Amino acid sequence: MVVGGMNRVVRLSMALGLAGAAGLAASGQTLQDYAAFPGFRQGQPVVRFALPPQVSTLYATGEQVLADQNEERWRPMCFNRAPLTEAEIRAIRAEHQTKLANEPITVVDSGRRGAGINIVFNLAGSVPGAAVTSFTIAEAYLEDQFSDPITVTVNVSFANLGGGIIGATSSNFLTNRTYTAVRNGMVNGMDFNDTIQSLLPAGSTVPVRYVGTTGTVTNESLVDVTWANYKATIGSVGGSDGDMTYNSSFGFDYDPSNGVPGSQLSLVDTIVHEVGHALGFVSAADNSGGGQFETMDLFRFQRTDGAGDYNPDTNAEFTTTARLVDYNVPNDDHNSDFIWAEYRMSDGTPYQASHFREQSGASNIGIMDPAIANGQTYYPNYFKTADTDMFDALGYDYPPGCSSVSITTHPMTQSVCQGTEVTLSVSVDGTSPTFQWKRNGTNISGATSATYTILSPIPANSGSYTVEVDNACSSPILSNAATLTVNPTTTIITHPLSDEVDEGDSVTFTTTASGASLTYQWRKNFISIPGATSASYNIPAAALDDAGSYRVSVTGSCGTVVSNEAILVVNDVPDCAADYNGDTTADVVDFLDFLDDYGTCDGQPAPCGGISNADFNGDTVIDVLDFLDFLDAFGTGC
Repeated sequence: MVVGGMNRVVRLSMALGLAGAAGLAASGQTLQDYAAFPGFRQGQPVVRFALPPQVSTLYATGEQVLADQNEERWRPMCFNRAPLTEAEIRAIRAEHQTKLANEPITVVDSGRRGAGINIVFNLAGSVPGAAVTSFTIAEAYLEDQFSDPITVTVNVSFANLGGGIIGATSSNFLTNRTYTAVRNGMVNGMDFNDTIQSLLPAGSTVPVRYVGTTGTVTNESLVDVTWANYKATIGSVGGSDGDMTYNSSFGFDYDPSNGVPGSQLSLVDTIVHEVGHALGFVSAADNSGGGQFETMDLFRFQRTDGAGDYNPDTNAEFTTTARLVDYNVPNDDHNSDFIWAEYRMSDGTPYQASHFREQSGASNIGIMDPAIANGQTYYPNYFKTADTDMFDALGYDYPPGCSSVSITTHPMTQSVCQGTEVTLSVSVDGTSPTFQWKRNGTNISGATSATYTILSPIPANSGSYTVEVDNACSSPILSNAATLTVNPTTTIITHPLSDEVDEGDSVTFTTTASGASLTYQWRKNFISIPGATSASYNIPAAALDDAGSYRVSVTGSCGTVVSNEAILVVNDVPDCAADYNGDTTADVVDFLDFLDDYGTCDGQPAPCGGISNADFNGDTVIDVLDFLDFLDAFGTGC
């Protein structure tokens, strides 16, 4: 069953961090601190369960990273009884999971309002029918608060938990995220009214005082982030964000619009409070031993200056002052500081540090205050200024109505041939985005849509392309660079020329071509010549059978072309051995030269290898036989 709309697929779903603790007191009674991990000073267990790794896509870069330190953290929503034991919490979780697996599920989901946040409650069959109204009211209210285009999913069941306890809750976390990734996500996700995120310390660490009695500073490089807060700032991932089990024997009022009886606790207020923790309203100051840090702690400082000027008064001091993350030290001296506003925070006792400070005699400053009384409700405006200031600082887009822009798919590197149409594209989330494409960092005139098309590109269009995306409620963000390579068409510029040579002469055919990754193959009479694979082809000494038709084919990344035909003519050269002086006639002058060589080889004693023109028969001796041959050639032309 779907209440208020169709069941939606979770679109963005992974985060990091600590499960938001409960901590609502009722009937004006003091709430004990039930936010302790094993070993915490208060001793109330928070039970952790490992979750499978997930792949997250980072908004800033489009990079896919493995989220491999996921945790589901359960803790009690307590009232006025002794703390739950770890065994009791484990039993509550086990029963909760069984009900979700076996009972019919009612999905409270009216769908995302505009481009804003989408809240989904999956209600097991154990949830009373009347309670569906509470989750419907809470869903509608929360979706009206933020413009982040994400889905936050919470699974809910009811169980008889006995007296004195409201229920138990969990949030899903990714632990030990780098401070750099968290800061970059928060800065990249800034909307039109955000400033404080850009003042967070630059670099890979943030200064933290884990021991409030000293000035010792730890340069912290890791941050725990709740899943929902991760989705709102850093990246997308699949999965639900938290779980809630409410006590079926507890006295809840399901609709605060007509008032809340003094004997009942407003379930809607409780739901909004608990979802607030899952959204990231958590502090590691609830921990003992130090060394843990959560997103909200980026704004947590000592309330007074103390010995080390620990309370920032300017933007510059906000950047450099060490954060304070210690349990109850200094006692009652903690706050969240945005420079333009600061709010006192619980320090871990008597209330969890993951709350505003309960101020005696004063009205609650927000629904994230640790205590609420029976008969009390914040209806219809559950969040107060303190609440929205904190969530805005955590990276949620407040006020609503404008969803900050984020890039979901970056333009891709491409290689095309000259003249082939090419399109670069980007996909984004956000309200009314604007686009400006750039080539090598320079704006391209008129390129102001999500796609940029070049109808007939030429090599000069090659370059590095980016697109700047902006809208009215966020800072401009620049896409990853996409390299466009436009390869020229394979073209022969200079064709080989026909030639006529004498037998024995050297001949060279040459071509010039343009294009990318060129290769060559010369052919004679259409048959490939082995080894003839360069831009020129040389025949050192032309023979009669080298005559013929020559072409070269040129192959590049953008096609193959064949040259014009070049004709080679090889002239037959007649034997003119008797023509000593080269005047083309064997005459008396040549006879006298012959006589000079007679009995020798070019002036060398015979035999001398038959190298002389006079050695007609090649027997290396110029003798009477050669004389007879000379007489045969005498008087003839060459």
